[in-house]
Amino acid sequence: MIPCIHNNRWSLVKLGGDSILAFFPGNKQEATLNLKRCSDDMIDSLGELNAELKKNYDAGVQFRGCADYGKVSTIIVGDPKYHFDYYFEGDGLDQALAQEEKAKPGTVNFAFDTDELTIPAD
Repeated sequence: MIPCIHNNRWSLVKLGGDSILAFFPGNKQEATLNLKRCSDDMIDSLGELNAELKKNYDAGVQFRGCADYGKVSTIIVGDPKYHFDYYFEGDGLDQALAQEEKAKPGTVNFAFDTDELTIPAD
C-alpha cells in the first residue's frame, strides 16, 4: 500500500495496526484526484494478494477509506531525545473518520461534496 501512496503524491504520516494515515498536498481539486487514483491503486493491488490468501488460507483483505479536505493540527507528545509520538486533530480528520465508518469495502467516502470537482473517468 505504501507505494500506492507515494506514487500518487501523498505523504505517509503514520501506520497503526490495520490503518494508514496519509496527507496529500495541493488544492481541493488536485488532492481529490490524487486520492481517487491512490484508492483505485490500493484496491487493485489487493487482487493478487487476495488470490494468494484465498488459495492458502481461505481469507482475504478488504479496503475502505475516507477523505476530507481541511486543516489538521499535529500534536507532538514526549521528548524527541528519548522517544516521542504524535497525534492529529481537526475538524477535517473527525469528519473523514466518521465517513470511513460508513464506507463499504472497496470504496472511499468523501466528507465533502465532490460535485463541483472535475474528476476524469477511468
